[in-house]
Amino acid sequence: MNTLRRLAQNSIFSLTSSVILRLSSAVLFIAIARQLGEEAAGVYSLATTYTMIFMSLSFWGLDQLFIRDISRERELAAKYWINLGLLRLLLAGTTIGLLYVFLLGLGQYPADTIKLILLMGLTLITDGLDNLSRAYFIAVEEMFYIPLASLTLALFRLLGIAIVVWHGNVAVETVIWIFLVSSIARCLASSWLVYRKLAPVAFDVDPALWLQSIVWAFPFVFVNGLVALEARLGTVLISIMGTEREVGLYGAALTIVIALQMIPQALREAIFPTLSRLYTHSTDAFQSFYRRSFSYLWIISLGLVPCAVIMAQDLMVFFYKQPFAAATLGFQILVISIAFRLMNIPSSHVMIIVNRQKWLAFFLGLGLMGNLAVSFVLIPHLGFEMAAVGQVISMLIYFLANSWFVHRNVVRIKFTPLVVRPLIASGASLGVGILLLEQSPLPSPVAALVSLAIYVSALTATNALPREDVRLFRQLLHMTLVRLKEIPIKSRRETPQDP
Repeated sequence: MNTLRRLAQNSIFSLTSSVILRLSSAVLFIAIARQLGEEAAGVYSLATTYTMIFMSLSFWGLDQLFIRDISRERELAAKYWINLGLLRLLLAGTTIGLLYVFLLGLGQYPADTIKLILLMGLTLITDGLDNLSRAYFIAVEEMFYIPLASLTLALFRLLGIAIVVWHGNVAVETVIWIFLVSSIARCLASSWLVYRKLAPVAFDVDPALWLQSIVWAFPFVFVNGLVALEARLGTVLISIMGTEREVGLYGAALTIVIALQMIPQALREAIFPTLSRLYTHSTDAFQSFYRRSFSYLWIISLGLVPCAVIMAQDLMVFFYKQPFAAATLGFQILVISIAFRLMNIPSSHVMIIVNRQKWLAFFLGLGLMGNLAVSFVLIPHLGFEMAAVGQVISMLIYFLANSWFVHRNVVRIKFTPLVVRPLIASGASLGVGILLLEQSPLPSPVAALVSLAIYVSALTATNALPREDVRLFRQLLHMTLVRLKEIPIKSRRETPQDP
């Protein structure tokens, strides 16, 4: 019960932080797209893409090491925070230099575009330090502080959004400066919060810890790099084989897909420290928690997919205006990747806990090869939507390989029952929703709600929810009803009788 309560609390705080971050990012991109058009959105999306890819390389998985070790030995937090922070500064500076060399060597972009990419690339420094502060609060399971730092960033972004909307035709460089200033503000806020918790902090440099951390985290250079490259590969390939307008359309679809992952990804940061702690304490509790995490992420993601597919065109027009309706098909395809992407969360965490990072990199590489093969062949002939197809194939390959390894070697649970029932329910809800949309005058939001109701009903009918949680929910409901019935009785007993 305590584990579930702690998980729920941490998930709520993580969700709050994700909502603040993703919503502010999405609104900023929407403001650019609506006010400046598809080409400006394409340049901004390209700068964001390269920053995300190279940021993943500069992180080196040091946050994962921090969470794993500090969730077990909290007294090491100050030592890790200082030393890994200094190491992050060194890695970020080196990565920015590599980004500059890579862009010059690629020779695909004009000097102004390279300048904008490098300007946004400076956030590698501030976001890397903020990421370690965030890792501290995840490790000690005090995630209340994470939304506070995210709120600082969101306030600065809101100021930027107001500037874009007010002036109507600002330069993309101005928007990127707003992005950079927001990142600096968040870094300062999160670092101050951690310092207050750990003070006094001894600034002792430990070369042995640096070496140990680099050795352990080195496989994450490939793991994180492959994850980021896979997620943003479509933007890079479209920028090389297509136009800035197509980059903008794909970026618009990708922005909404990322926003839709807020709710299920809120569980991501809450799951890791709990899994890490249970792995060393109780095998049965570890396997039970993994099974339930896997099940709920699958159920939530498969509930999102039909609703998003049904409302796709209306969402694109509502957020971006009519020209972005051309991104509808790309958005519908990208949405499918949500389920596979989120299902990789618990199994990937398990691979990290048991030190199988090299296998993670190998499986990600397999998925990336599938993505590249599909994208290179299909994008020139069938358009930018094929980048979305490549991403779905990549995530499917990674999901199957990663899940097979974990379920065969670490967590021995029955895989098929967890997957099949929600998949059937999701297929039924999607079919009914599309039929209602095409054969009736119902607007797409109503059709999506009907589809969601069918999905929930099908889950209930097929007993897809974990039985222990259904039993627990019924017990809590029964206890609540009993207490409600007792309140009037107690009130009458405590009320003095008239003479």
